[in-house]
Amino acid sequence: MLKSAFVEAGHINLVDAAGSVKRVAPRGLLVLEVLMLPRNRVVVRCHPPSPSSADRTHLFCLNENGDEEWAFDLFRLGFDTATRISVSNNILDVATWSCFSLKIDPDSGKVINSTFVK
Repeated sequence: MLKSAFVEAGHINLVDAAGSVKRVAPRGLLVLEVLMLPRNRVVVRCHPPSPSSADRTHLFCLNENGDEEWAFDLFRLGFDTATRISVSNNILDVATWSCFSLKIDPDSGKVINSTFVK
C-alpha cells in the first residue's frame, strides 16, 4: 500500500506502508510535482519537453509499483503545459498556462470538463 510520494534529485520516490522507498526514473523529464491519488497511485507533473519532441506528455499517473497507468498529452488536445495539479472530490484538477481548468478522471486520465478561466 502506497503511503506517500516525494521528489528528490530528479526521481520520484514512492513510500509504502512499511517505509520502504522505491525510486522511479521519470522518463528523462524534470519532475516538478507529485500528488497522491486514491487507490495507491500518484499523478506526476513534469516540465514539458521541447516543442520538437515526439512525445510531449508531461502529466502521468503511476501505480504503487511505479508502473505508468496513464499519460496525458495536453498538447495533443490543444492545451499547453500544466501549471498546477490538485485533487477535489476524487477528481484531478489541472490548471494550464493558457488559463484552462481541466477536470480529469484519475482512473482513466480522460478529460471530464474543460473551462476557460481567464
